[in-house]
Amino acid sequence: MTDQPKLRVGILGCGGMSRNHVNGYLITGRYEIAALADLNESAMADMDERFSLSTNHYTDAREMLAKENLDVVSVCTWHGGHAPWTIAAAAYHPKAILCEKPMADTLGAAEQMLVACRRNGVKLAIAHQRRFLPAYTLAKQLIADGALGKVELIQSFGGDGLPNYSSHQTDMYRYLLSDDECIWVMGNIERKTDMYERNTRIEDCAMAVFQFQSGPRALILSDLIPNHYQG
Repeated sequence: MTDQPKLRVGILGCGGMSRNHVNGYLITGRYEIAALADLNESAMADMDERFSLSTNHYTDAREMLAKENLDVVSVCTWHGGHAPWTIAAAAYHPKAILCEKPMADTLGAAEQMLVACRRNGVKLAIAHQRRFLPAYTLAKQLIADGALGKVELIQSFGGDGLPNYSSHQTDMYRYLLSDDECIWVMGNIERKTDMYERNTRIEDCAMAVFQFQSGPRALILSDLIPNHYQG
């Protein structure tokens, strides 16, 4: 049996998080990092040097998408670029797109991403990788086995704004509850200052209650207490 050819990957945005994507692709041995796109040429050069790559560089991501015949695209821009670049990449029919979290900065933009990927037959994944961490998989199994009794409430504390750290936590609620459907959410945000996180305006603090179909509720407290622990 001949070995299957490696899947060609394009990295869109070469900041810090993109290094985790590249490292993960290379560890599997199933992917070839074919091309990088970033406005900063030195960021692409650093990526090549860091991982001993020899990739094509593009300061225009649309040119990369048009020329490289990519199987997989990683969207690693700041938050505001996730939706437009996922939609743009989907038009070139890669097999899959892995987009950094948060998925988008509005619900409408997230829905447009889904429409674009469905229309073009593209699998879309959001980088909520904590579902694969041993501590979380163990917690999910313990809950499923009934070892913790009936779950009534899951509570988490976070920081760095809802789009950043807390997007992981909202995904964790669904994961721990076997992707149970959330039937309502009640929340509050407070803005006293002009705070931004990766060029997206965020709240000073926030809290929300999630009600799940099977009964449990989840509570998220974000930035309510300065330097509070996260978990």
